[in-house]
Amino acid sequence: MSPNSVMIVCVCHAISDKEIVKQANMGCGSFDALQDRTRVATCCGCCETCAREVFDEARQAGSKLIPIARMSVATV
Repeated sequence: MSPNSVMIVCVCHAISDKEIVKQANMGCGSFDALQDRTRVATCCGCCETCAREVFDEARQAGSKLIPIARMSVATV
């Protein structure tokens, strides 16, 4: 998969892997909090395993992610 491609993780709520990574990067601290913010894996539940994997990988990457919410105007 190319870096620019998007994978829909939650079809019920149209949540992509990039949205999950973005939320983790913006300080979402738990999967429950991710569900509150995005509703991922709250309908049929088929995507829960994949959503958790994407979220956990993003949280583990930590500082390797681009801090979108913390970018200063000077860096833009």
